[in-house]
Amino acid sequence: MAQTRCAFYVILTSMLGLAAGCGGNGVVDRTAPVISDCTVNPGFSSTGPFVINANVSDDGGVAEVYAIVALQGEDDGEKVVLEYQSESLYSVQYTPALASGVATYSVNIYACDNAGNTARCATPLGFVMSASVPEPPLR
Repeated sequence: MAQTRCAFYVILTSMLGLAAGCGGNGVVDRTAPVISDCTVNPGFSSTGPFVINANVSDDGGVAEVYAIVALQGEDDGEKVVLEYQSESLYSVQYTPALASGVATYSVNIYACDNAGNTARCATPLGFVMSASVPEPPLR
């Protein structure tokens, strides 16, 4: 009978948006992760790779940290997952494909916690990539 009451409690609290689980305190984690010290290094005219970093913490645990890297002015970008390094540091080495010329990229870093809350780094980031232009053949 206790298991039946527990199952009913879990379903009911879930439907009401309360904390699921037997003996829970009815508190739902609605606090997004804290993101700080977001950086892209180097940020100016480089052929890559670029290192994207962020410090992320959350009392309920961090589920995922990722960056959306897009050509400046474009809505769609590439999702790049930052890997846990130590303490609260997450980072990834990233080199976009650029055949030649110069391109400016925007980088937005996001973090999701185990409860599904999402936060975005407040610091606007970006980098400029310069790929070498091949020399024309000699005649």
